[in-house]
Amino acid sequence: MAHRNYTPKLCHHKASGLAFVCIDGHDLYLGKYGTAQAESNYHRKIAEWLASDRSTYAMNGRGCISIAELCEAYLRHANNTYRKNGKATSQIDVVLAAIRPMVKLYETYPPEAFGPLELKACRQILIERNLARMTINKVANQIKRIFKWGGANTLVDELISHRLACVENLTYGRGGRETIPRMPALWQYVKAVEPYVAAQVWAMVNLQWLTGMRSQNVVEIRMIDLDTTDDIWIYTPQTDKSRHRRKNNQRLEIAIGPKSQKIIRPWLRRDLQTNLFQPLEAVATRKANMIAERIERNGVGSHKPKARRPRWKPGEKYRTDTYRKAIRRGCRKAAVNTWEADNGPQSHLSEAYLEFKAQHPSKAITARWRSTARISGSFLPGGPGRPTSCGIRSPRGAAIPSTANMTR
Repeated sequence: MAHRNYTPKLCHHKASGLAFVCIDGHDLYLGKYGTAQAESNYHRKIAEWLASDRSTYAMNGRGCISIAELCEAYLRHANNTYRKNGKATSQIDVVLAAIRPMVKLYETYPPEAFGPLELKACRQILIERNLARMTINKVANQIKRIFKWGGANTLVDELISHRLACVENLTYGRGGRETIPRMPALWQYVKAVEPYVAAQVWAMVNLQWLTGMRSQNVVEIRMIDLDTTDDIWIYTPQTDKSRHRRKNNQRLEIAIGPKSQKIIRPWLRRDLQTNLFQPLEAVATRKANMIAERIERNGVGSHKPKARRPRWKPGEKYRTDTYRKAIRRGCRKAAVNTWEADNGPQSHLSEAYLEFKAQHPSKAITARWRSTARISGSFLPGGPGRPTSCGIRSPRGAAIPSTANMTR
């Protein structure tokens, strides 16, 4: 979106000799062109416009006169805020889910008329759609944030957000569909898909199982992101989902032990910017194996009818969705329970936690250790100043397990 960083320029209305600036289609006159007062008024208007997230509702002094205007202003703010690496994050979907019931029921209502009862009415629409209880609470909290943001930017009365804060989240059995907790994957189910997935996919599955990294991190490994100078390699992903939550914008570091290094070594490349695991090579290998099997089966090879041309050509990088689809396809072919790509890290972290607990049963889990790694509701304790022992996700300088083995 090239227009996101555009700043309106100071213009000259030649017929009247006045200076003006056009913001969102509205001409704001600033005084006689060429004077210091016009220049000062221009910088003041631009500063106010930028401070209000490029919204003219706060600049004109009247704020938002309807729920629709407030939602429009907040959606523009969200599109500019919830972005990472130039792409919109999944938080935009939560914002849209919160805006839809508000506009459906109270599009022309003034924001001052929106209170706890109206919030519960929007929440009831989500309950009738049989959404999960946690999803409903997330959307309801997003509605509260919309009015809190509007109050902070003088678009609505700041007391509205305080009234909405009286509405508590839904508790168990009070509405919404209850979901089954996602459990760690069992190794017998993971091992069963090996014959039915590409070698690249199986290598990524094993790497996730040993290191506990997210699927987003495993599909984008490049040579330039690996530090191989020490016995324990350090992988610094280019995409970090939780980087904005850490102090001092710390980078995520993932330790690669000897077992994980053995998996990665066959895929190392000379080009530092190239991804290690490429679907293009997986497709080429599969086609070569199919040709070899036909030749071995029939002697001279058999020609099948020409296959339909694929809609998309394989690229040089796996995406998280294609990686998950490959795993699900392997689970169907192996006739085992389907497990998700991120269930492997949960199994790894749970195993590491049980191993640490067996070695140190008297260790207490304190809040200081909670930033190290989340393990299915539990947290892995550790000591300072060590690289991640078992390849557990950790920012630079965070508390790391110091007694676990270094063999992964």
